Amino acid sequence: TSLTTLHDVFFLDSNPLFRKGYSLYQRYGNFYRRLLFLLPVIRQSTLVTVSNSERLRMIQEHALDVGSYIYNGLNKKFKVIPEKDCHEALSAFEIKYPFILHLGNKDPKKNTIRALQAIISFLSSNQDYYSVIVDYQEEGKVLLENLVVTEDIKDRLILLDFVPQSVMPYLYNAAHVLLYP
Repeated sequence: TSLTTLHDVFFLDSNPLFRKGYSLYQRYGNFYRRLLFLLPVIRQSTLVTVSNSERLRMIQEHALDVGSYIYNGLNKKFKVIPEKDCHEALSAFEIKYPFILHLGNKDPKKNTIRALQAIISFLSSNQDYYSVIVDYQEEGKVLLENLVVTEDIKDRLILLDFVPQSVMPYLYNAAHVLLYP
């Protein structure tokens, strides 16, 4: 008997090769997952997932026999860190406080445009806030060109490129809000 953990089954929702808005890498990655999922060793294994809501979705939408769920583990590096240490660790990124943290992503299922619209709307009525968007520097600049954004708000959007995993606990601790749709 084998055990297979499925974090999600997005690749089963529709044909991954024909999804609009996805790069070739994402399309073939999802297609590859779909092919792997057809293997008997996976289909006949005991399936678990990472939350009860995902388990129910897999059962209802894909008739999968997912018997249980196991929440993701907690990395010991993600702990409460004093504010002074966070500011010191993040000083190289020229972050201003207080800020909303958003983890950018090119994957269309992450709904980044609406997340950006929500951030812009929030910043419009909260002049003392900034927003830090991680892993979205170039893509974010392109998206912002297509949105109506005042210079004041553009100045309060801090778009970062790749941030090392070792820095993430500091960002999570220093953020006043985490926006993760």
